[in-house]
Amino acid sequence: MNLPRRHVLQITGVSIASIGAGCTSVPSLSSEETRIESLRVDNLDTSEYVVYVLLVDENNPIYYDSVEVEAFDGYTEGREEFEGYPREAGEYTLYVWLEGQSPSEGEQFDVTEMDTCTEVTALINGEGELGLRFSSCPSDENSDS
Repeated sequence: MNLPRRHVLQITGVSIASIGAGCTSVPSLSSEETRIESLRVDNLDTSEYVVYVLLVDENNPIYYDSVEVEAFDGYTEGREEFEGYPREAGEYTLYVWLEGQSPSEGEQFDVTEMDTCTEVTALINGEGELGLRFSSCPSDENSDS
């Protein structure tokens, strides 16, 4: 992960400012560590987009990447998978935003709110609005642990 110093400072500043300002878009219910099994983008809009993600662990940026996702063609949604993000469990905060937005204008989520194994989908709806969807990993649904 080779990030320009200025961009890392901007991203870190956003995450620290959000925490310092008491940003609580999703209140923390658990301190249990969560593993992200899959991280992808689905595009239901007829425009192409560049989607950015930042994964933060205790105010430290640990993963940053972007993908270009194709437009919905009337039959098939555009879909891209993020690769290279940490697969081990952690107490992560996930930031997702579209090109042209600042990270603070995008979506933010405390991943520990989900099960110990989570699949994350950034969904762009037909109006070009970004949202996040989460689901438990199939192996966790039948687990007793």
